[in-house]
Amino acid sequence: MYLKPVITEKSLQRIEASNEYTFEVGKLINKYQIKKIIEETFGVLVKEVHTKTAKFRDRKVGKRGLTVSSTDKKQIVVKLDKKDKISLFEIKEQK
Repeated sequence: MYLKPVITEKSLQRIEASNEYTFEVGKLINKYQIKKIIEETFGVLVKEVHTKTAKFRDRKVGKRGLTVSSTDKKQIVVKLDKKDKISLFEIKEQK
């Protein structure tokens, strides 16, 4: 199990607009486990968890080169309580 933050322009806009943080996790973990892990790791209150499976990728397998579609990632968006923040996503401006 891994929990990797996704830092893009869109994810940073979601943080400012609605206090939603984006992570990437393994595909076998469910919403309840995600909520528990984030609350314990960062000490915040999670209100909602939304998941989406990453796009499938095609690869060739075996002697005959059969094409198989698979993915090993799931992207999650976690909405926190208004007073909570995750310091991992804060960008410090240089003076």
